[in-house]
Amino acid sequence: MASEFHGVSHSWFLPVAITVALMLTALVYLRGWYQLRNVVPNLLSPWRLLTFESGLFSLWAAVGSPLAALDHQLLTAHMVQHLLLMTVAAPLLLLGAPVLVLQHGLPRRFAFGAISPLLRSRPVAGLERVRSHPVFCWLAGTGAVIGWHVPALFALGMESEGWHVVEHACFFVAGLLFWWPVIRPWPSLAWWQGWGIPLYLFLATLPCDALSAFLTFYGEVVYPHYLSINRPFDISALGDQACAGALMWIWVTFAYLAPAAAVTIQMLSPQRRALNPGGRLSIATVAQQPCAVRSDARATDYWALTKPEINFLIAIATFTGFYLGLAPQAHGFPRMLLIHTLLGTLLVSSGASALNQYIERGFDAQMRRTRRRPLADGRLEPSSVLWFGILLSFAGGIYLAVMVNALASLLAVFTLVCYVALYTPLKRKTPLCTLIGALPGAMPPLIGWAAASGTLSFGAWVLYAMLFLWQFPHFMAIAWMYREDYARAGYLVLPQGEQSGNFMSCQAFMASLSLVPVSLIPAWIGHGGLAYFAAACLLSSGFVFYSVRLVFRRTNAAARRLLLASIIYLPLMLLLMVLTKV
Repeated sequence: MASEFHGVSHSWFLPVAITVALMLTALVYLRGWYQLRNVVPNLLSPWRLLTFESGLFSLWAAVGSPLAALDHQLLTAHMVQHLLLMTVAAPLLLLGAPVLVLQHGLPRRFAFGAISPLLRSRPVAGLERVRSHPVFCWLAGTGAVIGWHVPALFALGMESEGWHVVEHACFFVAGLLFWWPVIRPWPSLAWWQGWGIPLYLFLATLPCDALSAFLTFYGEVVYPHYLSINRPFDISALGDQACAGALMWIWVTFAYLAPAAAVTIQMLSPQRRALNPGGRLSIATVAQQPCAVRSDARATDYWALTKPEINFLIAIATFTGFYLGLAPQAHGFPRMLLIHTLLGTLLVSSGASALNQYIERGFDAQMRRTRRRPLADGRLEPSSVLWFGILLSFAGGIYLAVMVNALASLLAVFTLVCYVALYTPLKRKTPLCTLIGALPGAMPPLIGWAAASGTLSFGAWVLYAMLFLWQFPHFMAIAWMYREDYARAGYLVLPQGEQSGNFMSCQAFMASLSLVPVSLIPAWIGHGGLAYFAAACLLSSGFVFYSVRLVFRRTNAAARRLLLASIIYLPLMLLLMVLTKV
């Protein structure tokens, strides 16, 4: 592997002309961005600068990085180039409002003496109506994707360096045309309102899916060029072709359907702001309409709905189950299977979090701890959050079933149903809700284990038991710290009166004490050695210590220390199991 990378690095040379041109473009854009910000501070947000510069880097990565040295050897590398040019570099550059900013970054006499009159001229305006028309842009994008993958044209690009450059230019220009009616940077015309954009993006996935499915499942090598070369990384031409097709399938699906879903969510919100009718970005309109700030805030609110801090622990637990459940592989670690597993699991967990907040929105508004959540605070509409949660949950369940296996999908859906339909309403009915909630809460390692092995062995249930027990001291600490808040909102996470302290103490202490022997079982069944045994004893004993402190002191400070100890304990234990796997 090292020798192959060494060979690639020697065959690559830095394209000085392209690199210098992109660097100059970045400097001109930076100059224009600063000048516009000085005149109208709320005109261009910093994220526009970031997206444009990222788009330039993506463009360089496609045609100027060492990736370019691999495109004649691997169809997958060639496919990555096409995807970078068309679905990454092009939309990122357009999001930076390039025409307006670059115009102000160039020398004033040239920009306003030559470029501005040209943009306002009648021929350019006529071309604008054609160039920005959705039908023309859709045909341009689809034509580039399908046309350049016809074997005859593909071979022409492989045999001639000049045609190879033309091929890359076609993909980049087609990408700009395709994304132009979606992003609508200035100057552009508004050809549609409402549901046109999601339909446009959905229709664009169809020919790409057909091509990617053909490359993935066709039993013969489509492009003879890759049969006649020395192949790196010990991958066959047919395997390389299948990999390229699968990559295109997944990449294009998310690149097109993710913005379609975002637009759909925005359309479902009755509080969406009126956009500039022509989609034009100008100093006058943008200074008066701070829609970019609102868009950023809305994206942040939807991100908060997914509870990313909880998803972080879920991802760690899922990875641990996947890694421990994985049998020794002769062909290396299945990275793509792991990515599919994590992505599907996080989609379902994010959807569950959004649906939970939809159900509890009225009660969250009564608690100091949760009243600043996006839905409880009124920053998002309930209907939008409901559809957002349903979309994520449905997508995650289907994704796991298609890309991983049925068992992992069923476990994820079971977790979703138990969390939303059982645990959430029971929080207002009985203090035993923690017991019910711990059942789905311990599922992530089972999902990972099922994804890796297709079954659930004894080791998987040991992991499940550890997470099941861990949740009691963790949640009891939270319940004790915010007991008045919970009572104000009508939650019965603790019994009323003097029994609440005894109930909390019993659950926190007994569960943490039970964790000690359970956490040592992996060492006895061969999932950890002596180092794991010693470290598990130390960590579990420390966890018990903080639980005992809460039992005797029953103060918010003691509960806060137990909560911190639980947050530290779980990731360390899971990491320890991964590092010491025998």
